[in-house]
Amino acid sequence: CRLCAAAAGGAGGTANTAAITASAPISTKGQLSPGMLVQSIGGAGGSGGMAASGGASFGGNLSTAVGGGGASGGTSGAVTASNTASVTTVGDQSAAITAQSIGGSGGSGGNAITGSASGSVSGSVALAGGGGTGGTAGAVTVTLSNSGSVSTNGLISPGVLAQSIGGSGGNGGLTLSASASSDASFAVSVGGGGGKGGTSNQVQITTGSGNAISTQQNQSNALVAQSIGG
Repeated sequence: CRLCAAAAGGAGGTANTAAITASAPISTKGQLSPGMLVQSIGGAGGSGGMAASGGASFGGNLSTAVGGGGASGGTSGAVTASNTASVTTVGDQSAAITAQSIGGSGGSGGNAITGSASGSVSGSVALAGGGGTGGTAGAVTVTLSNSGSVSTNGLISPGVLAQSIGGSGGNGGLTLSASASSDASFAVSVGGGGGKGGTSNQVQITTGSGNAISTQQNQSNALVAQSIGG
């Protein structure tokens, strides 16, 4: 076709709240085996469609392609985790408690490709779609009661890992435009802009005066609280 416009991507779904309250002892053994894992993760936005346009004629000819825009990532919900008993893990990359709220990534913008040839005036215009905005992350709260203890024995195994992470913005689309003529020709290409990163939220870890928090191996912090924008 000489004028092609692609459809935009669909928005990522919204995630609800997530919570765990543990009152009995928890124990795991093995790699990638957290004691408690609480997550709310927004859906990724859909990518925009690609558009391709081309044409040839003995008279004037103009071909235009418009890539679809990437959609926004979904919002994630609030996450809460609390324990009143012991949580013990033995194994690498096995945090005792992991609580995360992660916004969905924005979709990538669609590419646009055009080509035109004519015996007279020839032109081609390619406009790529912009990337979608990253989703907003929810607040994260972890509470350890006075009777709750936390222990890990493994590499990269923090006692408590609490994170609120905004979704990353989508990439802008690529463009390619070419035109040829025996008289006059022009070609215009405009790449899509990258999407804005998502906002992160408040992160809070509360421990009691009687808590015992112990980690045994390298890269295993006792408490990690992070709020990270997309």
